[in-house]
Amino acid sequence: MVRKGKWKLIYEHGKKVELELYNLKEDPNEFNNLSKNPDYKHIIKDLSSKLLNLWGDPDKLRNKIVYDQNSRSMIRKLSGKGKYF
Repeated sequence: MVRKGKWKLIYEHGKKVELELYNLKEDPNEFNNLSKNPDYKHIIKDLSSKLLNLWGDPDKLRNKIVYDQNSRSMIRKLSGKGKYF
């Protein structure tokens, strides 16, 4: 997710990228997804670019997250339940 001014873009990476775009000033509860409206294509392009520059390659990020989750799971199994987890 990235936000710029009144705009919020939610980017879901998968086999098919899913996008949600909201104008938070006019739609603070995020009921009206504007991502399919061609009038907002330039906003989606700008925010997508900002998001990808911030997070990097989505596939590499997903692989790192999965690796980290698996590592933590293995550590928990080996060390048992701790005070904080």
